Amino acid sequence: MTSNVAQELTDPRTWQNTLRGAYAALRPGLLVFETRDPARRAWEDWNRETSHRVTGIANIGAVERWV
Repeated sequence: MTSNVAQELTDPRTWQNTLRGAYAALRPGLLVFETRDPARRAWEDWNRETSHRVTGIANIGAVERWV
């Protein structure tokens, strides 16, 4: 999950159902999500080139990310 999706699920029951649905739909492994603090205003300093990372994941391969 990315961006502020978790912040949009304000009802605890809805959040629990969302996580259960993700668990049921995904193969065993990790569910990774991030959330942002809008007060930090990180977008003002972001640029594609310096945020690029490549991570090798066993049995998956290279995963590219821009943060």
